[in-house]
Amino acid sequence: METERKSIFWKLGHSWWIVLTFVPVYNFFAFLYLALMVRSWRYALWSAVYVAPYIILFTIAVDGNTGFLFNLVMALALLSTGVCILHGFFSIGPYLRRLENLQREARRQAQPTSPTLEPGRKEASLAEAPADPDSRETDAPSPHTSRGSGTWITSKSAASPASVVRPTPDPIRQTDRDADRPDDVSLPAEPLDLNAASEQAIAALPGIGLILAKKALQARQASNGFRSVDEFAEALGLEPQVLERLRPLVAIRPPASPPPPSGGRVVDF
Repeated sequence: METERKSIFWKLGHSWWIVLTFVPVYNFFAFLYLALMVRSWRYALWSAVYVAPYIILFTIAVDGNTGFLFNLVMALALLSTGVCILHGFFSIGPYLRRLENLQREARRQAQPTSPTLEPGRKEASLAEAPADPDSRETDAPSPHTSRGSGTWITSKSAASPASVVRPTPDPIRQTDRDADRPDDVSLPAEPLDLNAASEQAIAALPGIGLILAKKALQARQASNGFRSVDEFAEALGLEPQVLERLRPLVAIRPPASPPPPSGGRVVDF
């Protein structure tokens, strides 16, 4: 579920930190909270920038210096408070998108993977079942039997002596043949071409989503295609760990060039 489809209560519940930006001296706690929630060092750096003027101001006040330097630092502290408020409002959207990607990735890793049946085991289990239901009836003796010459002959065998029970295939031999097959069925699918993929295909990649997929299509049209996976990640602002997870799943192929126009004159004989 994308950030646009989240409820207003989810957005407000994860945006309460914007109130801290209006509190002087303590406004740096807002960006420190963002850094801890999405594990980004850039928010921690901004937190240090916004708290630095107040630390310098308190140091000057303790020394008893209330002259021009004190007034200058006071003005810088008040200016940083206003900048912190604007910065907080601009950071709500990127923070919510990154938080949603982290929560979706955590839910995906928490889901247990369903066990899949290997092709060799599946065919071996099918081979263990009897191929012909009539063979069970032939093997089982009929309640009506006739005794002669010291042997028991079923009535079904006596009625049709030419009927021969077909032997079922050996499941062990089939398993041996399946074991000799190549493992190409377990190989991953072909990497996704980012220069030809649709919006839904790009949105299905881990850590992308519908919003970043739309942004990728706009960047691809603006630059006439991506030249590398790093350019794709830079255009979307992906984290390094997300980029490393996408490398084996995507590929960059140059777009097909249009055929050259046919030149010359057409001579009609």
